[in-house]
Amino acid sequence: MPSGRKKGITYKKKNANNPEKIIERFKNKYKVDINSGCWEWQGNPNFGYGTFYMNGKIYPAHRASFILFIKPIPDEIIVCHKCNNGMCVNPTHLYGGTHSNNMNDLKKAGTLAGENNPNYGVQCSSEKKKKISDACKKAWKNPEIRKKYINSFKQRGVE
Repeated sequence: MPSGRKKGITYKKKNANNPEKIIERFKNKYKVDINSGCWEWQGNPNFGYGTFYMNGKIYPAHRASFILFIKPIPDEIIVCHKCNNGMCVNPTHLYGGTHSNNMNDLKKAGTLAGENNPNYGVQCSSEKKKKISDACKKAWKNPEIRKKYINSFKQRGVE
């Protein structure tokens, strides 16, 4: 352990919350595709998207780009890609939309229908359906889980 540091304490990196340093670090993690204009994320991929650490959190890289170069993201908004490239972080290729907007984009691009859909042809057996149903029923009987579930709906204005 470096001298002067105490065990069990998390120390923040110098300039960790400095916006200029965050943007500089972000810009070092993508390469520009001259044909598409996409800024291809070169950092850690996670479920088809890059990831970026800033302000004490890990963000999908496209959301971090939106926050850094456009504006903060309201809770009800998701960040959609105009270019239909999940690894693109070019802010001019991103827009704030809804889940419905995103699904419409995927339909138009032809990536939601048929064999292009990652869930195409997936079947759930009767046995698996029963296991899922039983697990849900069991979880619902737990008062703590039920309270968290109900509160999450109340916070979103759903009763």
